[in-house]
Amino acid sequence: MTIDVPIPLDDVAARALQADPARRQALGRLISHWLQSGSQVAALLEAMDRLSAHAAAAGLTESILNDELAAYKREPPSQEPPCAAFCSPP
Repeated sequence: MTIDVPIPLDDVAARALQADPARRQALGRLISHWLQSGSQVAALLEAMDRLSAHAAAAGLTESILNDELAAYKREPPSQEPPCAAFCSPP
């Protein structure tokens, strides 16, 4: 059984999901699975909350993050994957 639940989204995301029922259903399945994962989800959310608190204490704001993300998106694509510095063997 499925139940429609409204969630707030920005206008771009909302239009994308409204235009693509298959994507909306897939996202619903993903969210259902994510919420049913129990302790794994709770641990992830707790870690994200700790990280957010640490960032806020260091003076990082949503505005700064948005500015950094915008600057990153303006940069030319890298030849290395984003995690190359962390994922590649030494």
